[in-house]
Amino acid sequence: MYFIRSSKEYDIDYLDHKWHLSAVEFYDRCTRRVNTVLCYRHGVISNSSYMRINSPCITSELFNDFNRCDCKDQFDVSIDMIQKNGSGFILYNQEEEGRGSGILDKIDSYYLMDKDNISTKKAFECLGLNTDSRNYSYVKYFAEHFNFTTIRLLTNNNDKIQSICDMGINCTRTPVVSSNPKIGQYIKSKAKELGHLFDKELLNTY
Repeated sequence: MYFIRSSKEYDIDYLDHKWHLSAVEFYDRCTRRVNTVLCYRHGVISNSSYMRINSPCITSELFNDFNRCDCKDQFDVSIDMIQKNGSGFILYNQEEEGRGSGILDKIDSYYLMDKDNISTKKAFECLGLNTDSRNYSYVKYFAEHFNFTTIRLLTNNNDKIQSICDMGINCTRTPVVSSNPKIGQYIKSKAKELGHLFDKELLNTY
């Protein structure tokens, strides 16, 4: 069970739009782990708002490595969609680098992917890691805080959709499409091996 250890609020300008930033620190009594979740909120949150649950990706966000994944692309597209919609928010969990495996295991997986020409999923399996160790239970706090029961989730990840629905939140999916032609094989492996939802016409373009 989580409880809130601290929370801070800021108003910021981002890409010529007004955003409200909440930094919430959750403490998990069971694992004794602390998760810091940043909530970038734009406009008035309602059942028509977009929500993006985002995990950090230091390789694409900081080092501009766009040849391995679509993480930064999805973040940028989500920001643009929320601003055009007029409202929405992004939950950015600082503790979930590498689908929850951590940066060191993620780097090990990159080494195997390059050495053996294998997918992310297969590299994780070789390292004895879960394909996806992320826990979305903190989302329920934000649902209660903003008082919404329906959300338009920006994602291609079917497991993420199911996790949100299991919390009693009515969740509809809005796809987030990357336009990066360099990661076609990565997108195809996410669809085939992880069950991520992509338009068939898009997959045929890679």
